[in-house]
Amino acid sequence: MVPANKRVAKGKGQVAVKQLNRRISESGHTPSTFAPKTGEFKNEIDLDEFVRWIIMYQNYTGVTDKTKVENEEKFSNPAGWVYRLNPVYVQGKTLFETLMLNLVLVNQDQENPAIQRPVWEFESVLDYVAYRKRQALPDDLAGLYTAWSRILHIEWADKRHPIIFSAGIPMFSAEGARLEPMTTWRFDKKESLFRPAVKSLRSLSVAMWRNFGQYVKTNQDETTRQEPGLVGWLRKLKEDGLIPDNQILTLASVALVSDGNATSQSPAAEFADDLQLQANTLFDDSEMAERWPVRIEDTVTMTQKVGQDFYHFAADIGEIRNLVDTRSYASRLSAKFYASLNVPFKQWLAQLSGRDDRDEKINEWKRQLQELLRAAVQEIVRTSSSRDVIGIKDAKGRPMNIFTVRSRLSYQVRQDLDLKKE
Repeated sequence: MVPANKRVAKGKGQVAVKQLNRRISESGHTPSTFAPKTGEFKNEIDLDEFVRWIIMYQNYTGVTDKTKVENEEKFSNPAGWVYRLNPVYVQGKTLFETLMLNLVLVNQDQENPAIQRPVWEFESVLDYVAYRKRQALPDDLAGLYTAWSRILHIEWADKRHPIIFSAGIPMFSAEGARLEPMTTWRFDKKESLFRPAVKSLRSLSVAMWRNFGQYVKTNQDETTRQEPGLVGWLRKLKEDGLIPDNQILTLASVALVSDGNATSQSPAAEFADDLQLQANTLFDDSEMAERWPVRIEDTVTMTQKVGQDFYHFAADIGEIRNLVDTRSYASRLSAKFYASLNVPFKQWLAQLSGRDDRDEKINEWKRQLQELLRAAVQEIVRTSSSRDVIGIKDAKGRPMNIFTVRSRLSYQVRQDLDLKKE
């Protein structure tokens, strides 16, 4: 299946246990300094643990390996399927509740459910590889969830030191794979199609609530927004009376984030977050303009406008202080400001109910947001110097000091929060 010079007999295509073990993720060239194992023990593993890492490796494979099966068309070794997702799932109070809430029995996008065919039901590995060379997206969840990113050949030097040989196989496209219910989607305007949303190092600090509309339907326009299938399934359960109005639903997300390097895609960080909302808030069936998801999305947009205002304020302070990199300074303060919003906003979301006065609750958040902003600004003011007070001239020759930029921030925030109506 692989070129003659890449076959097992040649010793090519080996993957060390320390690379497969994602607690270590060490390549042959870059040692993992703070790994939980040292030296020769990094390649030592028990069978039960090895099986678990094999399953994870197939789903979170990087692209450092070069060996791949022979194919008429050229292809690059793919990353694991789950590695390319930013999934959402429901976290219940117990393991049983979690399993039941995530058990999507019917894919509402499929008229005729497909026959489930996991990888082990193929006649042979050769048959499976031939099927994968077609790069056809599976139409069944079993086929999708058990999809390999590599074919593996394993030999044993002894019972704790496996020798692993790996070869990449063509991967199907993730575009339009609406079969998978936990996938969150982003709309590619250039190609006019939906692609799975991917968590990156750049967006690592962006909490779930800031992308609220990515998880919950906030309007009827499905041309640029696609709700995860799992959330649609929960809506159906709610409509059928199987989820009480006042039940708290926890939407959670966990992702392994790559380093963003196209030639390695090695694990660099983990992301975990959640949102808690009452069922009658999440699936509010009021008039469209009054539906909580719509109002929450508007509130998120408003909050992020204030976040942008604070970023510009911080950038102005950096310019006044003649910092070398004002963008990095502003980004660092902006990230800290958003971090201060995460817990309060999630608490505000969790206490909303379908019986609430929408405007009153949103005004409560506005007042809290103002207090949090005031605290962030005050922290900067406390570190001000005479240079901040004296200031500089801006591009138009106008005075620019800590007082003028703070006044500009206050004005912009009043506009964004529409405080005149209060």
